Amino acid sequence: MTTGGTPWYIDQDARHSPKLARVLGYMGTEGQQGVLDSGHCAVKALGTPGAFVTIDPGVFSILNKASGGSYEAYLDKIDSQITVPVSPTPAATRTDLVILRVENPYAGGVGTGTWPIPADPVNGPYWSARVIEGVTPTYITNVTEWNATWTALTLARIRRTNSSIVQAADIVDLRSLVSYPRLTIVNNPAPEAPPTAQQIYTSSKEFGTVTTLAKSVTTFTDYPSGGWFDVPIPSWATAVDINGLFTPQFDGSIWAEARLSFGGNAGPSTFADENPPGSPWQRLAWPLLGSYTVPSNQRGTVVRVQLQIRHLDPPNHTGQLSTRRGVYVSLWLNFKRI
Repeated sequence: MTTGGTPWYIDQDARHSPKLARVLGYMGTEGQQGVLDSGHCAVKALGTPGAFVTIDPGVFSILNKASGGSYEAYLDKIDSQITVPVSPTPAATRTDLVILRVENPYAGGVGTGTWPIPADPVNGPYWSARVIEGVTPTYITNVTEWNATWTALTLARIRRTNSSIVQAADIVDLRSLVSYPRLTIVNNPAPEAPPTAQQIYTSSKEFGTVTTLAKSVTTFTDYPSGGWFDVPIPSWATAVDINGLFTPQFDGSIWAEARLSFGGNAGPSTFADENPPGSPWQRLAWPLLGSYTVPSNQRGTVVRVQLQIRHLDPPNHTGQLSTRRGVYVSLWLNFKRI
């Protein structure tokens, strides 16, 4: 007969192993690493920028990378804001990572490092907030690209050139949300689960109600009504390639410009120039093309992408745009990191 250990849960004075507790942590987060709420453990610049960053309170999960640590996770809660020093950069641009690293001196085997037993073995600390300086590649998104043996969670990237202070614009949020059974945590939880950010986003809408954008409209206007998409942008995306289509009806000669607005930021524009013969109403296949640079404050968020249109030179182009059954706005977005 082969003897075993102490499973969860044996009564009285039976002792359950730390490994079993970490297995329960892994099961509770479905094997995911990250923070429990979108506001947890966010890295921010000081109100008056200086040589420090702060880490907000919150709950985090970190997967065990030690030898024999598969299917285990460490969980903890930061009760109050942490301030972490960041050293000045030289003349060259430097990339730093802000991480939380578990330093368990009792976990044996390759892959844990040699961590000292803290002065207070009962209360620790057994994890620390760290700024890892001078990492590569430049647009690194995970500390495992720097050191795959650390039991660590990546919170943010800082990129500066010849500076002793950290501005908000220097920080890119790299946190990921942990979802657990039957509940996904987001800011101000919606009645339904939020969309998941992926590299490719596709969607389309039909606009069957008859509406008209008069030829007199010469400033960018949201059209057609409801011609928007709430797009989840990956936290790692720095740019997006756009391939969309608008299929309105038009009458007479038109010269018009369309663009996509990303959360109020103007995206690339395309033009339609038509002089139709015959029937006064024609169908138009209007491509929506181009690329958009994703600012750091939109990464990892859900951004409203809105179609906007205006007429150009109406005295010489008297046509109007119209919607009715069979008119669509479709969107295909390919997010990328450059």
